[in-house]
Amino acid sequence: MIPINLLLKVSGITPIDATISFTTDAETICSDYSWALSMGEDSLTTETGTYTVEVSNDNTTWKTYKSTAENVSVIDALDDTHLPWVYFRVVYLPNGETQGTVSPKLTLKR
Repeated sequence: MIPINLLLKVSGITPIDATISFTTDAETICSDYSWALSMGEDSLTTETGTYTVEVSNDNTTWKTYKSTAENVSVIDALDDTHLPWVYFRVVYLPNGETQGTVSPKLTLKR
């Protein structure tokens, strides 16, 4: 098994300023993968940022992946054994973070 690693970006840019709210560009995931997500945080001062994983089948109507993927601490990773949705993105809130960057990384495995 060779994992697929995707750096999630905002308007094609990574790393992303951790002091601002952002939504990553949507990634098209066209298969039933197991997955892992980490935020790749660097030089954060407060580590107060949180993120939510959102999924969609039409790239228009977005839903929170599941309750455990909502308002996750920036220093925590997520994983699951399946991803039956077509599109995947991350919504980040800094919650008072004053410096640093994040580089969200999605790893897909069959």
